[in-house]
Amino acid sequence: MLFVPELKIREMLLEAIIELAGDEFRLDEMFGRADTSLDVTTEGTWLLDMREILLDVIGAQGLSRLVGVGYPGQDAHLPYISIVTAGAVEDDSVATMGNVLGRSGEAVGELTATGPSGTLREHVAIGTDWNTNVQIGSWAVAGEMAAVLHSVVKHLMFRHKGRLHTAGVLDVSLSDSGFEPDRQMHPHTAYVPILSVRISHTMVQTRREDPAPFKVTACPGAFGN
Repeated sequence: MLFVPELKIREMLLEAIIELAGDEFRLDEMFGRADTSLDVTTEGTWLLDMREILLDVIGAQGLSRLVGVGYPGQDAHLPYISIVTAGAVEDDSVATMGNVLGRSGEAVGELTATGPSGTLREHVAIGTDWNTNVQIGSWAVAGEMAAVLHSVVKHLMFRHKGRLHTAGVLDVSLSDSGFEPDRQMHPHTAYVPILSVRISHTMVQTRREDPAPFKVTACPGAFGN
């Protein structure tokens, strides 16, 4: 039952950013441009600049301050990657009657000539598939930096979706959006790109009933003349 997708995504991003920062091939592939006609810079210079920007952000902020759960406050150090749950809903398409996933039995006690009677305890696993929408925002003063962070987040989430499966996630799907934050709360942030992560997982708990209903309780007997 206890599954906090924000914390699991944050853990995955922190590990993946460290790997990305040390992989020049992936950095070039992620920031590579198809356009070669711009006069402002060459692609080689662009790639070097993007590498330096990303590494500088990681070094200056520290990963623990760069990626966090919740929106940044007024005194937050930008750039910042926010992780927030935007909503969750039960998946009715796979719901079962009573949400019963399975039943099993457990023998309790022993049958002896002088001891207490044994009983059968019933275990009923109940659960449902749950769809959670997590929004990952890229906050920065400059729009270019926000775009860089957004590209990094999207690259990592797409590449490492499989890591979430080990935590019990059944399916992951991604989509893009963005919003303009409150100017009073965040006067220096004009626009925040958003990567929406839809996570499907199963919530399960066990209901126990002792003695099990509709079961025969065996009691030791005594014989005499």
